Amino acid sequence: MSLLPKKTRGHSPFSVFDDGFNSLMDDFLLPRRAVGVDQRLVPRIDVKETETAFQVKADLPGMKKEDIELTLQDGVLSISATRDDEHKEEADGELLHRERVFGRYVRNISLGNRIDENSVHASFEDGVLEVTVPKLESGTDDKVRVAIK
Repeated sequence: MSLLPKKTRGHSPFSVFDDGFNSLMDDFLLPRRAVGVDQRLVPRIDVKETETAFQVKADLPGMKKEDIELTLQDGVLSISATRDDEHKEEADGELLHRERVFGRYVRNISLGNRIDENSVHASFEDGVLEVTVPKLESGTDDKVRVAIK
């Protein structure tokens, strides 16, 4: 017995339209999606801010460390990766069904300009990229009062 309600989908003639409309609305309402990028390939990330650093975790299952490029410029952390199709044009058979995705993507994360770009640490293990970007120590407040005329 399940405590969660089971979602069943009847054979309504409108279910095709519902799916299409929901997808269209998601594309419209979620600005973080990149146009022309297969969203199944874009990694899911967590960004955590502590007093001393930003910590970014990105799920990159099936990727190799050599396929990942990590750059930091002007306060923007850029994660790019390429997953090549290892089964291009197989001569011994026809591919009947494909769910795995291949291609290149870039994910940019703005961290601001108060970071120590020379002390970034990154590791990649079990398909998870972990990046720690230390903040610069500063004795001044970020707030600047602007006079209103």
